[in-house]
Amino acid sequence: MIEKLNKVFEKLPPEHRDTIREAFIILIEEVINAVVKDNERIWQAIEQNAKAIEEMRKTMKEGFERQAQENEKIWQAIDRLTNSIEEMRKTMNERFERQEKENQRIWQAIDKLTQAIDKLDKKMDRKITALGARWGLMAEGTFRAGIKEIIEDLGYAVENVKFFDSEGYVFLKPSQIEIDIIIKDSKRIAIEIKSSISEGDVSTFERKVKLYEKKFNLKIDKKIILTPFANDKAIDIAKSFDIEIVEELKE
Repeated sequence: MIEKLNKVFEKLPPEHRDTIREAFIILIEEVINAVVKDNERIWQAIEQNAKAIEEMRKTMKEGFERQAQENEKIWQAIDRLTNSIEEMRKTMNERFERQEKENQRIWQAIDKLTQAIDKLDKKMDRKITALGARWGLMAEGTFRAGIKEIIEDLGYAVENVKFFDSEGYVFLKPSQIEIDIIIKDSKRIAIEIKSSISEGDVSTFERKVKLYEKKFNLKIDKKIILTPFANDKAIDIAKSFDIEIVEELKE
C-alpha cells in the first residue's frame, strides 16, 4: 500500500509533492488517532459492560444465595409445620380413642341406668296397680256416694240393691251381688262405677243386670258404666251389650 502511495506522490509536481505528502501524513495520523480514540471508547464501553456484567453476576449470585437460604428456611418451616400436624394428628387420635372409651363407659352407665329405671318402673307399676286396686275399692264407694247425692239433688232416686246369687251366675260361684239402680219417672238405669274397666268387668256388669231383671222381675231401661278409663276391647264389648260407657262427667 505504501509503494502505491509513493508512486502516486511521484506523479505529483515536485514543488507540491512534500506538502501533499505531509498533509496526507497528517490526515493519516488524524484518522489513526480518531480510530485509536474510538477504540479506546469501545474498550471503555467493553470494560464498563464487563464491569456491569460482573456486577450483575455478583448480584445474581448473591440473589440466588439469598433465595437458597430463604428456600432452606421455608423447607425448615414446612418440616416444622409437618411435624406439628403429625403431633396434632397423634394427639387427636389419642383424644378420640379416649373419648370413644369414655363414650363406651357412658353408654354402659346409661344401659345400667335404663335397666335400673325399667326395674323401678315395673316395681312402681306393681305397687301402683296394687295401690290402685285398694284405692279403687275405696274410691268407688266414695264416688258412688257422691254420685248418689248429686243424682238425688237432681230429683232421681238412687237405690243400692244387694242380693245373693245362689247359682253363681255372675261370678261363677255363689256370691253377694251389689248393683246401683237410678230411678226416674218409672225408668230404671243400672249404673256401675269403677276406677277402670276391662272387658271382664263389662261382662260381669251385664250378668248383674240380667240377674237383677230375672230376680226382681223388673226391666232395666238403660245401662251405664261410669269410669275414668276403659280399654278398647271393653268399649267394643259394651257396645255389643248396649251398655253406655261414660269416661267424663259433664254438667
